Amino acid sequence: MLRGISAMKKFKSVIDSYKIKNFKAVATAAVRTAANGKDFVADVKSETGIEIETVTGDKEAALIFEGVKQAVKLGAETCLIMDIGGGSVEFILASTNGIIWKKSYPIGAAKLMALFHHSDPISPEEITQI
Repeated sequence: MLRGISAMKKFKSVIDSYKIKNFKAVATAAVRTAANGKDFVADVKSETGIEIETVTGDKEAALIFEGVKQAVKLGAETCLIMDIGGGSVEFILASTNGIIWKKSYPIGAAKLMALFHHSDPISPEEITQI
C-alpha cells in the first residue's frame, strides 16, 4: 500500500509539473479485490488529491476493448481479446460492430504467482498445482 501511495505521489508531481487540469485515475482488479482497496483509494485522495474510480470487472473489460480498438483494426469477423493483468484476466469477444461478450476473471498473473510460484525457476510441483 505504501509503494502504491508513493507511486501516486510521483504521478501527481508529474501531473502538476505539466499543469494538467483534466485527468482520470482508474483502479482495476488489484484494488477492487484487495481487503484494503477502499482504504488505499481514500489515502491516495487524502495525500495527493487524486480521486480514483474503482471499476467493476465488466467495466474493465469494456475499457480494454476501447483501448484495443484504438490500436487494432477490427474486422467484421469475431475476434478474442484477452488481457492478462496482475489481478484479473479479461476475455472479450468482439468485432468492428462492438462487444459480443465479455468476462473478467479474478485470477491474474500476480495472484497466480502469490498462490503457486514459490521457487525460481518454478518447480514441476508448482506447475501441477496451477
